Amino acid sequence: MHAHDVPLPDQPLLKVENLSCRHGDDLVVDELGFNLDGADIACLLGPSGCGKTTTLRAIAGFQPVSSGNIYLSGQLLSGPGSTVAPERREMGMVFQDYALFPHLSVEDNIRFGINHLSNSEQHRRVDELLVLTRLQGFGKRFPDELSGGQQQRVALARALARKPRLLLMDEPFSSLDVDLRRDLTLEIREILQEQQVNAIMVTHDQEEAFAFADRIGVMSEGRLQQWDTPFNLYHEPANRFVADFVGKGAFLPGHALDTNSVTTELGTLSGNRCYDWLPDAPVEVLLRPDDIVPSEDSPYQGTVEHKVFAGTSTLYTLALPTGSRVQAAFSSHRDYRIGDRVGIRVEADHFIAFKRQS
Repeated sequence: MHAHDVPLPDQPLLKVENLSCRHGDDLVVDELGFNLDGADIACLLGPSGCGKTTTLRAIAGFQPVSSGNIYLSGQLLSGPGSTVAPERREMGMVFQDYALFPHLSVEDNIRFGINHLSNSEQHRRVDELLVLTRLQGFGKRFPDELSGGQQQRVALARALARKPRLLLMDEPFSSLDVDLRRDLTLEIREILQEQQVNAIMVTHDQEEAFAFADRIGVMSEGRLQQWDTPFNLYHEPANRFVADFVGKGAFLPGHALDTNSVTTELGTLSGNRCYDWLPDAPVEVLLRPDDIVPSEDSPYQGTVEHKVFAGTSTLYTLALPTGSRVQAAFSSHRDYRIGDRVGIRVEADHFIAFKRQS
């Protein structure tokens, strides 16, 4: 079967199966597996050194595989001792530094991967991509005459020119300023959806991952901790690392009452999940800033220690009487000062708790 054949029914576009990769003696990726289906846009998210770029390079064919397999539409691309060359994988790659050819114009950069097409087809495809990436009128310019955001769009157009089955992006926005990153993340997502191109991006920035991806794989120390939707990663983290790494929040100590309720200094908390705890087991409950709401007549109070104004809301750090701290996002119409005591209660639809770490 060739990579450009139609995938078999129920066959994922990309299947990564028990993938392990080494750099010398170091195990950098450890038995990692996930599927990418439909027109999903995915992201590998994690701190630096967690193995996400090595995973991307293995999918692209630049990194040998120690064990496990990588399939595209059922065709084996990588396994121990067998690999399809990167240029034969029908994938596009956008690098962190764009990797544009400085001596070639924008048009010629985009045309670089499609010089096997006839001249008229090359022109048509380049013109189409200039419009798609909002670069009309820039075709004759050279990379050093463009802004960072424009260079990134040229790199995207060049990667899309060959109509790849899968686009791989390695920290593509890391050298851009925050506002431009945000805009470009959404813009590139729209372009990929319009072109119906699957993509996998690598980033350490969770806001970027949440804005860009339908599926996110959170990685730590070479292992995939959870492969899920942004909503589930935030509200239903699989383990304490994911709970800690994704989103803001604080862990409040407590003791199990039964399988789905915990007694804490903010009262008895219970919710939508059951755990296999013994009564009175020491646990900690994850409270997100949107789980804490102001309540003037509440018996529970926190003292404002820190505040960050964020326009529509203000993020407060509140110290509880025992010295524990929680974070709370209140509407910015409420303006508490450092040292103010605030009545609060917990309103959490998603109940996330873990056995307390000693």
